[in-house]
Amino acid sequence: MTPPPGLRLGAAWSATQAEGASLASDWFAHEQAGAAPPSADGNGAVSDLDADARQLADAGLDLVRMGIDWARIEPAEGRIDRAALETYRERITSIRSTGLAVWVTLADGVLPGWFAVDLNGWRDRTSRSLLWPRHVERCADAFGDLVDGWAPITRTVAAARAAFLVGTAPPAVRSPQKFIETVRGGHLAALESWRVLRGGRAPVAACYEVGPVRAADERVTSSRRARALEETLWCWTEGFRDGVLHLRRLPPVQVPAMRDAFDVVGLFPEGELVVDGDGGLYRRHGPEHLLATLHRAAEEGPDRPLMVLGQTVAAGAADDPADLERLDEALAQVDAARRDGIDLRAWLWEPAVDGYRIAAADLLAGTDGSIGFGPRLGLLTRDRTLRPTGVELGARARAERQLRER
Repeated sequence: MTPPPGLRLGAAWSATQAEGASLASDWFAHEQAGAAPPSADGNGAVSDLDADARQLADAGLDLVRMGIDWARIEPAEGRIDRAALETYRERITSIRSTGLAVWVTLADGVLPGWFAVDLNGWRDRTSRSLLWPRHVERCADAFGDLVDGWAPITRTVAAARAAFLVGTAPPAVRSPQKFIETVRGGHLAALESWRVLRGGRAPVAACYEVGPVRAADERVTSSRRARALEETLWCWTEGFRDGVLHLRRLPPVQVPAMRDAFDVVGLFPEGELVVDGDGGLYRRHGPEHLLATLHRAAEEGPDRPLMVLGQTVAAGAADDPADLERLDEALAQVDAARRDGIDLRAWLWEPAVDGYRIAAADLLAGTDGSIGFGPRLGLLTRDRTLRPTGVELGARARAERQLRER
């Protein structure tokens, strides 16, 4: 297969990164309990999102993926804030007016407290198969005519790990059983999203954290934990192939509808994940394993186009010149994948702007001390200076656009 000409390049952000935690979110309660730094207004995007979008568009980017905060729309079960829905509609309209395509995420690690804590979130069948689809349908009705693509649920594994293994995200209850039940529930909730959104004007992506996993040492416990994590990250391939989800500690779940579900597979490469026998998880932060990850997703996954809907490439130090090298390496591996015939349509840098980093932002959350405003990971600084990585990514995006327009 030859992928279509012209890779699309862009940037992504979560709702809490951009806006700060809303009062009804589980993360705000986590902050109030002193378990995380205050997120305040996030990266400040709410005050001038038009300018942010214009700057990214002027740099040359093609698209963005933005997070929608469910807790702002439905701060209590059944109580809908129509003004919040209209605000998100206005923001999407504003971004699209710059020429950027907009993909929307409806759950990106932070959830309404009433849903995630009081009603057990993705673990609860009623919550994921009734309350969640209602929210998806509500958003589709409110601004689905503007959305260029949906990535309904992202980074379920990271969020579950932070909440139930590491203890750095709400409800911060250490329970391997609840961790795996949450992961399973996230897969099933994503399928519910597809049932609501399929047939609309915009494609719908199934979203997965991916990456190679290895044991840190030769201990049996390290190997066992590494295999368990690898199975957790890649179980979705079996769902598409055989219509069944296998997760450790749980009986198999039959999901025959998954074989034909979703229009796109959205990937969130996590670098190389190294697991030790004591439960430690370490990530080799860098793009060097991206090509192998893309090959595995293409070969073991369904016959769908791939999109990298968010990858953190920067190391987090202020204006690190090595970030340009990391970007070049990531794009080189993307190019190699496309030359190999992998139908990869887009690659997004995450986050777009330096902002607040929640514990669910990656699998290392809580073990690397990176929660809060410390890491500087964006294409734009907090004061909206475009970094060299933003200049380079934009230039590459313009070159790819010329290929599409030939």
